[in-house]
Amino acid sequence: MRRLFVLLATAALGFAGLVAAQAATSMTVTPWTYYRGQTFGEGVHGTAVSQCSAAGLHLAKTEATSGDSSAGATIGGVSGHTLSGLGLDVLTGSHFSGGAPRFNVRTGTGDNDIHFYGAAAATAVSGAPAGYQRYTFDLTKDGAGNGGTGDKELTSINIVFDEQGGATIKNIVVNDNTLNCTVAVVATATPTPTPTASTRTLARTGGGGDGSSPSPLVLLLAGLVLLGGGALAFRRR
Repeated sequence: MRRLFVLLATAALGFAGLVAAQAATSMTVTPWTYYRGQTFGEGVHGTAVSQCSAAGLHLAKTEATSGDSSAGATIGGVSGHTLSGLGLDVLTGSHFSGGAPRFNVRTGTGDNDIHFYGAAAATAVSGAPAGYQRYTFDLTKDGAGNGGTGDKELTSINIVFDEQGGATIKNIVVNDNTLNCTVAVVATATPTPTPTASTRTLARTGGGGDGSSPSPLVLLLAGLVLLGGGALAFRRR
């Protein structure tokens, strides 16, 4: 009986580990841009830039902060979870203020269900790769003034950049998950070889021609000419 209990407990722990691993791998980072009332995917659209590279997710707004554009990324796979932690690494020299980049967290559809976490809620910590600064966010410092997420279930999380400037971020932390956007792989088609017309090589022997032997008819005619010439010369003698 004791052995059976140990086996069941081990199986339960293994299943819990699989569930946790699945939760970690199911979260995604999907870049987007917004420009003049329209939402687009990754790329450059108007004055909004959202591009994934080896350096991380680059977000930028190339017009005044008051302009109708923004860039960002949606964190997929968070619906139904509660929020226990947020963080990210910011490339040195990036724009990082109270409003951008920030986490927009929703726990419902009402005005009281949106929560902002920007630089005002961030604390610099160690552990970032060279050239980056790592930040963690205090979830009680809700920039929207709605008291934080508490134990409410999440409906969505977006990273938003809507101030003039640009920032590159990576190692985005949501709870115990560290996420990065995926650089798109561009498939390059292999060029189809262009057929080259074969060129017949001519064997030149001074006077031209294709180097082939004279036909029998030509040889016969030449022989008759020689015989005729010889006979004519003989008769003149």
